[in-house]
Parts: sequence; C-alpha cells; structure tokens
Amino acid sequence: MSGGGKGNGNGGPFRDTTNGNEYECTIIRRAIKSLRKDGYKLSKTKDKDAHNLMYNDKCIAVAYRQNGFIRHLNSKGINCRKLLGKEHRPDVAVIREDQKMLYIVEIKFQKVSGTADEKLQTCDFKKSQFKILADKLGLKDVEYIYVMNSSWFLKKKELYKEVFKYIKRVGCDFIFDKFPLTQMGLPDSQDEV
Repeated sequence: MSGGGKGNGNGGPFRDTTNGNEYECTIIRRAIKSLRKDGYKLSKTKDKDAHNLMYNDKCIAVAYRQNGFIRHLNSKGINCRKLLGKEHRPDVAVIREDQKMLYIVEIKFQKVSGTADEKLQTCDFKKSQFKILADKLGLKDVEYIYVMNSSWFLKKKELYKEVFKYIKRVGCDFIFDKFPLTQMGLPDSQDEV
C-alpha cells in the first residue's frame, strides 16, 4: 500500500497514505479511538510517520507507517536495502521496547480475487526479513499479523482455508476487521467504539 493521501485527521503514522483506502483508515481510526477510550494518548515524534503511544506519561510503544519505519532504521544505522536487498515498508510497524517486540501489521482489503491472494502466502519470508531487522534493533522477536476484511476473506473462507492454515503454521497470524491490539498486549475496546 502506497501513495500520498492528504490524511484522515489522526496524523502521524495513522494518516491515510493509501490514496483513499477507506478500509485501512477505518481500521486504524477505530484502534485509535479504542486506545484513547482506555486512557492511552498518541504523542508526536520528530518523524511525521511515527507516534509514541503513551499511558500515564510513559511511552508504551512507537508506531511507524511505511517510510517512518525505514527512517527509524536509518537513524539507528541500519541500511535495510544494503542488509536485505530491499526496503520493507509495512503498513504499520509497532515497537514495544518493554516486550522487546516488533509487530508488523499488513492490512489487506479485497473485493475480488487479486494480488493480496498471492501476497498472503509470503508472510513467512517477510517475517524472516523483519526478524533480521528486529535483531539489529536489539528486539527479541517479530509478530507478523494480517488484518483482513471479513466481507471478502470470511465470505470466501473455503477458498482461503489452506492459506489460513499456512499463515498460522508458519508462525504468522491474522485477524478480521480490527487492529491487533490484543496480540500486542494492549487493551482492546474496538467493538465498543
């Protein structure tokens, strides 16, 4: 997902950079509302594509959008292109220093069969690439999580049954229609907002 949208008013790593991908914006907006409802705040960083997630004036996590994650790596002296041959720009990367974890969230929306069908099966390779980056950042592990629209992926669950099994078997995960706050050890009130 790429582009340069004007934004959805939430700023930072959560502005619309997908040229109108309303599903992605909705997922992210609901997660932000849920976190705020539970007493969390987003604070700006120097990078326009990153925000600190604060609770009781303590930084719990830092969330990066695509280019913000690359800039973060560069600021730590990690040249992704040189190290891996390619710059990986996840939809959202969340670093939880307290857990020493990197969470990679890829948001997939389908209305018809298309490229997301093939991309779902690359999660283990991508997770291994992000694990190399996590090691360089001093983090212990990576969780690679897809957010998928249920209106397509659950409706076609028989078509995706083996893909879903594969995603789980290789140590990745998926969730439908909401941001994976619980998987990150954060409170989740998304169903209430």
